[in-house]
Amino acid sequence: MPTVRGCPNPMRDESALARRRRLVLGVALVLGVCAAGATAALAEDPDVVLFYREGCHDCARMDELLEPLEQEHPNLVVLRLEETANLDLLWRLSAKYGILPTAFPVIFVGDEAIVGVGREKELQLRAAVDNCVTVGCGSPLALLAEPTIPWKLILFATLAAVLLLIVVL
Repeated sequence: MPTVRGCPNPMRDESALARRRRLVLGVALVLGVCAAGATAALAEDPDVVLFYREGCHDCARMDELLEPLEQEHPNLVVLRLEETANLDLLWRLSAKYGILPTAFPVIFVGDEAIVGVGREKELQLRAAVDNCVTVGCGSPLALLAEPTIPWKLILFATLAAVLLLIVVL
């Protein structure tokens, strides 16, 4: 179909519009998959991280306190780690929480760190778990995944801006 100079070709405009729609759908699909993946990863993170030592009676005592709490709250996810096999993780979490793991067990719940055993520690653990279940809490392991520069946020904002420009133009 011949075109007159200055007059748009309807076939050409339709294909450009179709390409733009495909691009917008593609970007939306990528953003949706990324958001779903991030949500799935967070759902698998533990609410409670318990570091124990083999043969530690105090560790067994606190673990016995956790078991009924797990039964009361079936959605509560507890990760039990033996300290010698996970020493690096223990020290990294301790640094994030600003504590020294001077006794065992060491338990991380939401934004609380509990070191050692005793009636006060038992009450602190119960309160932290109850708060985590009722109000919600982030996984202690999520603190280790936080980058110093929010690259995900920057990437998401950039993609959103590009998508907006495509739709507007």
